[in-house]
Amino acid sequence: FLIEVNPRPGATLDVFDDADGTLFAAHVEGARPAGDPAELLAAYWRPPVARAAAFLYADRGALTLGPIAWPPWAADRSRPGTDIANHQPLATVIAEAADPDEAESLCRTRLGILGDLLYEGRKGKETS
Repeated sequence: FLIEVNPRPGATLDVFDDADGTLFAAHVEGARPAGDPAELLAAYWRPPVARAAAFLYADRGALTLGPIAWPPWAADRSRPGTDIANHQPLATVIAEAADPDEAESLCRTRLGILGDLLYEGRKGKETS
């Protein structure tokens, strides 16, 4: 019996899984009676060369999220109207690149881009 599938299983899948979700599929297969994820992984898993993930926090102050066109590399997105307290998580940023240093650098750049996007025009919308 399937009890629960967490819709957000964690950052390890963001960093290690491929674009087709093969690691998640292998996890499900491994949970089945007599399931064997090894064959699935051997046949289909193509890990990225380098990937990084980081959390963006409301370090510029509390805010109420306005309408936003979220970039595809942002996860854990809240709906417009959500109140975010100072220093609370806003979103997860994911980056993929040719090597780990490039992935980390791109991830840091995206944190800044997303922070600017979320805080843009927040005047008059600040929360305490």
